[in-house]
Amino acid sequence: MKTTQRLIITTLAVSLLALLSTSAKADPLTLTLTNPNQSGTVGSILTFGGSVLNVTAPSVQIVSSQITFNDGAGTLFLDDSPFVTNFLFQTVGPGTTLGPLDMFTVEMLAGATAGTYAGVLSVLSNNGTNVLETNPFSFSVRVQPSNAPVPEPMTMLLLGTGLAGLAGIVRRRRRQMPEGPMLRRAGR
Repeated sequence: MKTTQRLIITTLAVSLLALLSTSAKADPLTLTLTNPNQSGTVGSILTFGGSVLNVTAPSVQIVSSQITFNDGAGTLFLDDSPFVTNFLFQTVGPGTTLGPLDMFTVEMLAGATAGTYAGVLSVLSNNGTNVLETNPFSFSVRVQPSNAPVPEPMTMLLLGTGLAGLAGIVRRRRRQMPEGPMLRRAGR
């Protein structure tokens, strides 16, 4: 009876380990953004770079990215064409890193209101059997208020008055100057 119990327990343990190993399909890729929190003003274009590390075998091919981003009601434009150029369909071997390279840009369009906007990026890869998702990596974009100096009307009026006064002084001096010395100088 003890042998039967040991056999049953061993069979259950092996089955449990086999079941756990098939359900725990960890993605071998680890995503890292090198500059996840950036800020700028309206008109700025922010470039986010990153890399992916394949920590285990086998080699994987990058097949897509997933980005969720609060785009500020359409006033922040996210462009992932750098990801397509630098990462899409690239193969990453075991123990190697792809990057750091540009992943995406965010342009702050006119009408963007000051504040912080958050997003999450992950990368999908194919190991030949399954499509797996990397760790989600958070990023943020901070729109700073634009503090462009605007000349005040009174400053412009003061400058204009000063120039007019200077022109008046020069004109008065020309009128008060005797004509004789001018003629003598011209005759020399």
